[in-house]
Amino acid sequence: YVAQKWQEIEQLMQLGKPSNYAKAILEADKLLDHILKGLRAPGITMGDRLKASKNRFSKDAYYAAWQAHKIRNELVHNSEYEATDFIAKHAVANFKQALSELIHF
Repeated sequence: YVAQKWQEIEQLMQLGKPSNYAKAILEADKLLDHILKGLRAPGITMGDRLKASKNRFSKDAYYAAWQAHKIRNELVHNSEYEATDFIAKHAVANFKQALSELIHF
């Protein structure tokens, strides 16, 4: 499941355009949240589950996950925000780093 979802995220990134970048970021965030739920991380929101899972990550991966999640939040809560190529690539790479530490894919 994770490998298939990640392939879809990478395909969105390859398509280019801010709308595809935004969808890739949202999907990567959902995937990380799915994994955290599977690991039974407590919390109502993704942010809560991420906070509760701090000890599952290295310091760098935890910071990367938060940075990527903040970009996701900006996309969702600020209608004028547009993810550029650079921002999207960085966010997706950060999600991948966090996911890799949780499930070693």
